[in-house]
Amino acid sequence: MKRIFTGLPLRTADLILLILASQNIRAGNQRSRGIDILTASDQAEEATSQVAAYFRETDPLLNRYRILRQCLPGFRLPQFS
Repeated sequence: MKRIFTGLPLRTADLILLILASQNIRAGNQRSRGIDILTASDQAEEATSQVAAYFRETDPLLNRYRILRQCLPGFRLPQFS
């Protein structure tokens, strides 16, 4: 299992687990400082891209990208022209 998100609040972790389940991506959670989301190594890239797509499509104000920036190293917002 590969850790794809770390230190999430409960509500955010639940939402991400729901997103992954809706895409048939098996994931689990583990408590540390907050909640960590884990998935199979071969599904990690697909999992992070599905979560990013969800936030991109459902939050026009882009304020939920803050969560992704905190959890995904190197995550960048798309440039708008």
